[in-house]
This record gives sequence, C-alpha cells and structure tokens, in this order.
Amino acid sequence: SSCHTCTLLTTNGARSSSATWADVKPAVNSRNESRVMVNLRMRDVILSAVNTTTFLINLVLTVMFLVLTIRSGKMGLRNRHYLLVTLTFFSLVGAIWQAELFGRSFEFDQVKLTVHLCFAISALLSFPGVVFTGYKLISGPTWRQTHNRWVGAFVSLVGFAVLTALYMFVDAQRKT
Repeated sequence: SSCHTCTLLTTNGARSSSATWADVKPAVNSRNESRVMVNLRMRDVILSAVNTTTFLINLVLTVMFLVLTIRSGKMGLRNRHYLLVTLTFFSLVGAIWQAELFGRSFEFDQVKLTVHLCFAISALLSFPGVVFTGYKLISGPTWRQTHNRWVGAFVSLVGFAVLTALYMFVDAQRKT
C-alpha cells in the first residue's frame, strides 16, 4: 500500500521514497529500547533508595525496640516487655527482609558473606531459647540467670551480625 512507501528516513539517514517499515523499524526499536533501559535504571535507583531508607528505618527501629525490651525486662515491666519483644521480633524480621532486598544489588566477598550469615542465622536460632526461658521465667525466678544468658547471646549475635554486615559493604561491588 502507499502508506508503506512514503518518504522516510532510512536507518542510514538517507531519504527514500521506497523505504519500507522494515527499514525504519530497527531505529525505532533502538530508541524504544534506550528509553526502556533509562526507565529501568531510574526505577532501580528509586527502588534502591526506597530499599535503603526502609532498611535503615527497620534497623534503627530494631535496635531501639531491642534496647527498650531489655530495659523493660530489667525493670520488671512484664506487659510492656511482652509487647516490646513482639515489636522487636517483627522489626528484626522486617530489617532482615529489607537487608535481603538491598543486598541483592551488590556483589559481596563470599568469606565475609559466610561469616555474616553464620552470625545472623545463629542469632535467629537463639531467639526461641530467649522466648522459652522467658516463658519459664514467668513461673519462677530460677530461670532468670538462664534467660539472661540467652538474651546476652542473642544480643551479642545480633550485634556481630550487624557489624559483619557493615564490614561486607567495605569492598562490595554494586551490580550493574
């Protein structure tokens, strides 16, 4: 049809009255692909900023809740302590989830990553011991020392997990 043979710029820039859509399509696709790539890069930058901010907020909340949880436990404020334990747990889960999302955009040294994961997984595995001994502490003070030891182990492991996570970023490479 005549629509296919109108005057067009071909891929090499020459005017042609006999050019077809097939001559123009590669240039159009190239421009569209460039736009798509720019849009994807912008999306990745925005998501990275959102993930970073959300991760940092979750991390700060986790540390704050952890400190308040320990303080309320030491003060014997049971109901507040139970609420704060729950908030700390969910905040920690949120921070771990955000760290996973954030970390996907980086390449980490495998040794550093392994050390970090050992501390992080150990911290998570120690949490049921904290909960169990805390529950037993309700029925009698004989569990206090055991509970305090579990809490100390959990807090130490979380602290080391955070420190090793920060250390991982020293030589991490952003994925392109």
